[in-house]
Amino acid sequence: PDPGADAGEGVRGGVARRAARTPAGVGGRRVFPSLSLSAARADAVSFLSSCAHPGGGYGGGPGQAPHLAPTYAAVAALVTLGGGEALSSIDRESLRAFLFASVNPPPSSGFRVCDGGESDVRGAYTALAAASLAGLDAGALARAARLPVFLSACATPSGGLGGAPGNEAHGGYAYCGAAAAALAERAGARFDP
Repeated sequence: PDPGADAGEGVRGGVARRAARTPAGVGGRRVFPSLSLSAARADAVSFLSSCAHPGGGYGGGPGQAPHLAPTYAAVAALVTLGGGEALSSIDRESLRAFLFASVNPPPSSGFRVCDGGESDVRGAYTALAAASLAGLDAGALARAARLPVFLSACATPSGGLGGAPGNEAHGGYAYCGAAAAALAERAGARFDP
């Protein structure tokens, strides 16, 4: 198939995860600090800004629907880049609206990774990490998502965490769940036992 062909609503071949790959390139700044990155920084900020969705969050490429994974990746890259241009490109109000819209409504708990998407532990981590990095109230977000209820439902008899309630435990999901709980606690979220 043609890699540039339309692969579905808001997705075009090889660009579906470009925003998620940007932090890896930005990380080179820390490995090679002597590189002059002013043009690369401007290009990265421009590209990530083109991935921002008008309703909040970031898609995996320009014009794509917002999703929690590329939202986290874009915010992490912009914070890593630093500087006025990068940090001011994050529309915190629309980001906040997108993150809260990703919360599953009661009586459910946790986060949907995108509109109509799955609810899993990755969503909890990426939502809370993006909020924390952007200086938003991750504690309020965790309370709205009833994070302890969701993480408890994902716990398995083996002591691990599955990606969603009833799933087999997996190390990646355990990391995401523990990191989400740590971010919520760090943000001052208090939960009744």
